[in-house]
Amino acid sequence: FMEDDGTPLSIAEGGTGADTVSGVLNNLGLSNALKIQTVNPSSWTIPANSARGGEIKGTIDGYEGYTPIVVACYCINAYGVLIINAWVSGSYDSAGGGFTWNIDARNVTSSSVTANFTLRILWIKDNVM
Repeated sequence: FMEDDGTPLSIAEGGTGADTVSGVLNNLGLSNALKIQTVNPSSWTIPANSARGGEIKGTIDGYEGYTPIVVACYCINAYGVLIINAWVSGSYDSAGGGFTWNIDARNVTSSSVTANFTLRILWIKDNVM
């Protein structure tokens, strides 16, 4: 919330005391509540006219005390590739590789294609409040 002059309202006045997302999170003691991660799976060959080209997946080490959620997945070399689903499964493993990212896609073209993806994962701190 802002004053009439554009100054952020203080927390004592019911505001956040900031005008940016990072400032709001910091002022509310939530600066480590969210982390964003980018994964770039590449060179996935998807068969021609496939209803489902199969699942591509890989492992990532997560952040202890955080839960991952896929917030975006897009194909860089589109060529008729449709993303059906993208998700993260598993649980934190301090030895690494505890989480698995997954992408399901299909190919609607007449020949097989190789596609590269960008997967954005939001990590939300468990028990923030």
